[in-house]
Amino acid sequence: MLSWIAENYEDFLTFKKSLYRDENELPYFKSLAHGNYPRYRDISGQKVVNLSAYDYLGLNENSHVRNAAKKSIEKYGISTAASRVVSGQFDIHSALENKIATFTGMESSVSFVSGHATNVTTISHLFGKGHIIICDQYAHNSIELGALSSGARMLRFHHNNLEKLENILRKFEDQKMVVCIEGLYSMDGDIPPIKDIIDLKHKYGFALYVDDSHGLGTMGQTGRGICEEAGINPSEIDVLMGTLSKSLGSCGGFIAGSLELIEYLKFTSPGFIFSTGLPAPLVAAALASLEILDKNPFMVQELRDKSSYLASKLDKTRKTDSPIISIPVDFQHCYEVARTCQENGVRVFPVTYPAVSKNKSRIRLFVSRLHTYEDLDFAAETIQNVLYRI
Repeated sequence: MLSWIAENYEDFLTFKKSLYRDENELPYFKSLAHGNYPRYRDISGQKVVNLSAYDYLGLNENSHVRNAAKKSIEKYGISTAASRVVSGQFDIHSALENKIATFTGMESSVSFVSGHATNVTTISHLFGKGHIIICDQYAHNSIELGALSSGARMLRFHHNNLEKLENILRKFEDQKMVVCIEGLYSMDGDIPPIKDIIDLKHKYGFALYVDDSHGLGTMGQTGRGICEEAGINPSEIDVLMGTLSKSLGSCGGFIAGSLELIEYLKFTSPGFIFSTGLPAPLVAAALASLEILDKNPFMVQELRDKSSYLASKLDKTRKTDSPIISIPVDFQHCYEVARTCQENGVRVFPVTYPAVSKNKSRIRLFVSRLHTYEDLDFAAETIQNVLYRI
């Protein structure tokens, strides 16, 4: 017993025992002997349709992306061997960041070694005790952790509820305020009423921080994210955050914004200056993926068509082309549904307490452009059969 750990360790043990008598039945940390691909065969030879990976555009297994990563190893090695502030800056870092800025319509950008750390270090560094940070209740854990670490007062508003948001803004309008939202929410696959939020920004003068990790490559006609999707000028967003690990098939995060903002972060952000630079193979993979997306925007519509197809197969009343599809499941049955789906060739995972409240438990599906319609038919039929039997 780790008696020296915070009391939430005991809460974890109690929670784990409530799920399974045999810890080998837990669905987590099951190793794959191959990549996390849209479809594969398991060790028994059974076909598996994988709906648990957010490789939305299928670039994780793209040969051009892989070759770019391989060539970068030959040229730069694996590690940058230093912080980029000193000797760990490569020309390929600048190439990627210039491409991100151009693609997102921002003046400049900077990359970080982790998506989660990007939010934590940026929010905690840019804002402090003099700020009120107002987060959508479904904003990612990294946003919440960054806000808590900043020393600012953090408040939440009901998901996408403009009335609740304005009530808070009105109450604190004489103070420095920041509103943090996602461009595409990772839990339910829905988007914020960003045009209305920008109207509120003009009215109350807050800074707008948008995490578009899941929107990049999936939203907008050419995959440029929430700004393109909503038809807004990217300059309306003060801080645009994204990751390299979703549509771009790599790993890491980035912040895009004004030249002044990015310069400030490069010279002062702890998570940037005290971290080894993003490894060249990851930089090269992300850059190659972004170039492919820029030249082949049709990939976005292919993904959206398949996402809409699966959503309608699961529920004819559901009208969405988001690649994130959430299926509500009772807390008591959530793990059983996921396990049974996996046993029948559809890899999905439960999302439940403590990640969300027990009454918000769900099975979450991620669609890839590389899924075939046959894959999606099989997955929909399997999931529906499992839900019917539970």
